[in-house]
Amino acid sequence: MCFKCGMAWHKGKSCEEFNEEAEQDFFDYAKNSDDFTNCPKCKARAEREQGRCNHITCTRCNYQWCWLCGRRFKEDHFDKWNVFGCLGMQHLDTSKCKVICYAILTFLAIPFILIFQ
Repeated sequence: MCFKCGMAWHKGKSCEEFNEEAEQDFFDYAKNSDDFTNCPKCKARAEREQGRCNHITCTRCNYQWCWLCGRRFKEDHFDKWNVFGCLGMQHLDTSKCKVICYAILTFLAIPFILIFQ
């Protein structure tokens, strides 16, 4: 450990050189990583910790969006009966067949609901 800057020992490099190199390594990682994306509204860089929630709130503009599909987040976004919600689903415990069946049944039920109101 470097006693001057507190970072890992960087023999043969000044603290500034080491810091610039570490910063560039981080930006290269962030650019190519699936854990980073840009806010759809203000384009600020956002990071999601592995295994965390897919509901993301931008720290700059407070815009809320879904990490999986990139669309604006609403309260019912991950509900399995929400045909217009996230196609990726928040939790993958519901089978795709079930989701498709819910969507078809909802679509078929709309005319009956309109007729018998």
